Amino acid sequence: MKNSFNTKLKKTAKQIITNDGIIIKTLLLNSSYKGIISIITLPFIGLYCREAQEFYNLRIMDEKTEKQIADLRNSIKILCYKYNKIEKSFLKIDNDQNDYYIKLLENAPTNKQASYYNLGIYFDKNGHIIGDTQLISFYFDSAEINNDEINQKAYNLGNKMGIIIKRILMLSKCNHKTSKTSTPIDFKIGYIDYNSNNDNILFKNNSDKGLNLLLLHMLGMIGSYKYVLRKILGDTNQWEYRCEYIISHNIWTGLKIIQHHFENTKSNTLDLELLSTIIENGRNLFPTEYRNCMMHYELVHNDKSYIKQELYRPDIPLYGLIESCFYGQSAKNYYDNLRKYMDNVEIFLNSFFKLDYQNIKWDL
Repeated sequence: MKNSFNTKLKKTAKQIITNDGIIIKTLLLNSSYKGIISIITLPFIGLYCREAQEFYNLRIMDEKTEKQIADLRNSIKILCYKYNKIEKSFLKIDNDQNDYYIKLLENAPTNKQASYYNLGIYFDKNGHIIGDTQLISFYFDSAEINNDEINQKAYNLGNKMGIIIKRILMLSKCNHKTSKTSTPIDFKIGYIDYNSNNDNILFKNNSDKGLNLLLLHMLGMIGSYKYVLRKILGDTNQWEYRCEYIISHNIWTGLKIIQHHFENTKSNTLDLELLSTIIENGRNLFPTEYRNCMMHYELVHNDKSYIKQELYRPDIPLYGLIESCFYGQSAKNYYDNLRKYMDNVEIFLNSFFKLDYQNIKWDL
């Protein structure tokens, strides 16, 4: 009986992969969004391509492309590494961007003494942060795509991931017709340019640049799913559920790593008591089993079923996985709780920055 149910779960995982692929192909890859929206969503598409290929044990593209996609996928896991590695990675990008714009200024025929900016923050129409140029540069630097090449090579990589998704969908025997196009949502995107070396302009606490950049990038990651993916896909889309959980889990993990680092250094840079409370409030939202199923597509591992047989239902989101991992709690209730928690995390992160929304430019 158990073997029969595990076989059913393996077929269910294939169906989930198919459903997610259709969603990505129809609502993202076949729709013409502004460049920044397309670039923001690419790491999530890379996550899908990599995990679906691993599930099927496939290699579709050449080795260089496969590595780029794997590195792009891995870039969203940066918050789960040790603090020194996270800080070093983000400070490297900051330094690279600094050098890049200084060189552009030096080569300019005029205005050699002009100021320059090495950090642009993107906002949605309501003034929510949805990303920043250094976070995007980090994603693509991880995939060995340099600053001069981001737009064109990101476009090329997106096309290659579209081919991978098409091949993955061909493995399914289900009827999965996709519309050639979908009407893209009209995103109004604004930005403010900063020089990250002028700490007192953007950062409320200018004593730790590495920490400030880390917290800013966390805000961008939250905004990428909360104000971009969720707007495109809707509140109850199963692939949005997956992306939202992964980023939320990684940010919660990153907050724990920050706490551990500053407890050890005995620094007074952060209110560690407040940070500890925020971390503890999220503890029950991130069990290991659910995290594993969100990062990967296996619903059975070492003969262990992640969905309880009595809770399996093909008519609800993720077939009863959420109910099995959260003691019968429905997907709606769980994600309501997760979203309330991440709203509070977002408020906490925003408190570190001085943002003058009147300076947002809307000419993208």
